[in-house]
Amino acid sequence: FWTHFRYAEQLRRSEGNRRDAVQQMLGHAWAAVAARPRSPNAYYLLAWCLARAEAPKGATVALRKAIELDPKFANAAKGLDAELRRQGSGAADTQWTLAALEKAVELSPRSALLHDNLYMVLRERGDLPGAAAVLRKSITLDPNNATNHLLLSTVLGMLGDRAGSLD
Repeated sequence: FWTHFRYAEQLRRSEGNRRDAVQQMLGHAWAAVAARPRSPNAYYLLAWCLARAEAPKGATVALRKAIELDPKFANAAKGLDAELRRQGSGAADTQWTLAALEKAVELSPRSALLHDNLYMVLRERGDLPGAAAVLRKSITLDPNNATNHLLLSTVLGMLGDRAGSLD
């Protein structure tokens, strides 16, 4: 498993989107899934490779499987949300990914990373009040994260809250 996983990751980092490299990565990702069918990381890697191989439906299935195996896997939920929006999927599909991220936050309420991923999805959807609320929570978890303070100020400014923004 780890041999295939590391090799596919190494190809991903070094070769980018070259067609032959993508096919090699895909072969190793499938081998990683075969070796560890209960590994959310293997399915996440497979999804990445399938997306590069221009197989978006397969990428969607692999991301859903990664989330099914690990409901706290925020990057998989965020990736699924982005992939579904890229495909022009309906609101029911994209609502599913938002619910998956919200569930991940519920399961790990002290994870700043999960809150950050939820913030990004909400902001990309235009839910600025929701994004601001999530950023506030993330700042309470990691008060030294200057980026989140700046992002919150920006979102508040977009909402017209001049007192809370940096203007």
